[in-house]
Amino acid sequence: MKTEPKPRRPPKPMLYPELAKEIRQANKVRRLCGQYTISRDICEILGISQSALSHKLKAGSFRIQEAIAIQEKFFPEIPLKELFSYAQRKKEKS
Repeated sequence: MKTEPKPRRPPKPMLYPELAKEIRQANKVRRLCGQYTISRDICEILGISQSALSHKLKAGSFRIQEAIAIQEKFFPEIPLKELFSYAQRKKEKS
């Protein structure tokens, strides 16, 4: 007897959409050049894993020191407030 697979939940929107967008764009360029991804470098300077970075982008939060380090090292042309602006999430009905 086969059971129907459970429908997958749609992915949660990123909490930091501008930062996620900039990381994706930078990763594409670096891959074309045969370099490590920028997300790997961010993890190294913050001392966290890739899954921890993913969690911070989706639902977690960055300490101010982490945000400043990321902005200064990787995205100095983008103002900190813009780079780390929150996405507006809709409240889910219970």
